Amino acid sequence: MSDKNRFLFVKVLNSLLESDVSLSKAFCIIQKMKSVKSTVRAAAKEIELYLQQGSLFSVALQKCSSIEFNSLYGAFVSCAQNGASIRKIFDFLYRREYGLRQKKQKLLFSIIYPVFVTIVAMTGCILLMTFGKNIIPDISGKFDFESYQKNAVQGCIAANLFLLACICLFCLAIKNLFSREEYLDAFKVLNFLTSSGLDFYNALKTSLLAAKKNKRLKNQIVLAICDLEHGHKASKACQRFGEEFLLQIELAEESGHADKALNSICENLEKKNEEWSKVFMQMTEPLSMTILAIYITLLLKTVVMPALFEYGL
Repeated sequence: MSDKNRFLFVKVLNSLLESDVSLSKAFCIIQKMKSVKSTVRAAAKEIELYLQQGSLFSVALQKCSSIEFNSLYGAFVSCAQNGASIRKIFDFLYRREYGLRQKKQKLLFSIIYPVFVTIVAMTGCILLMTFGKNIIPDISGKFDFESYQKNAVQGCIAANLFLLACICLFCLAIKNLFSREEYLDAFKVLNFLTSSGLDFYNALKTSLLAAKKNKRLKNQIVLAICDLEHGHKASKACQRFGEEFLLQIELAEESGHADKALNSICENLEKKNEEWSKVFMQMTEPLSMTILAIYITLLLKTVVMPALFEYGL
């Protein structure tokens, strides 16, 4: 809920700033807007109060209790206090939040079908095991239900372990896609900040805040920062991210156009991510059907077929 409120706050504030409304007036307008949530209005009032007390905008955001603004927001607003355009910054923050939300929703929608299929399959398996004795009449009088149930339980366990393994692989694929998006997000942050006039070192430190829970990306950024602190060139630091990044930054150092190099990196990453997402979404349904077919086959072999044999089928 906090993320939704923050997104709405940034969206409304960005719209007002794009209309050439001053920052202080924008907060007054938001407080009077009955169409937005009360939490957003409360945040605008709280931030305005801190500003009136002499706090910097970045500090006011961090102090706000109505809506949680993470440290990345404070870092971006600090750039505005150092000369960058507050309008451009909130435009970037809005587009960033909107893009991340859209990609997450797309991935979540793609997993609804396999999750639904999994739940139905497992529910059917549980019901069959629970009420099997009532739906399989002992026609011959020799049907060993205890032996049947023992074998059926073992078959259900094997089938569900297979299903669980497939779910784990599916989760790893989702994690990989989110990891790719975090890489792209961090480089977009780096690109925007450097193009706004921030030096590469401080821009890289700010991009660390966008790494979130991606330990590998965080470690790479920290090592790159350490390289810069030890006097190495940006190309040496960016070697941590792979040969492709090293080549782009080396070309930027030679040509003096670092912004073009970072733009190129972001475009390449975005193109690759879109390709991976497209393949993932195209493969989700057929793979789910294949996995379900194997799952049902395993159940048929140990649960259904022995029951059919009781009818002489």
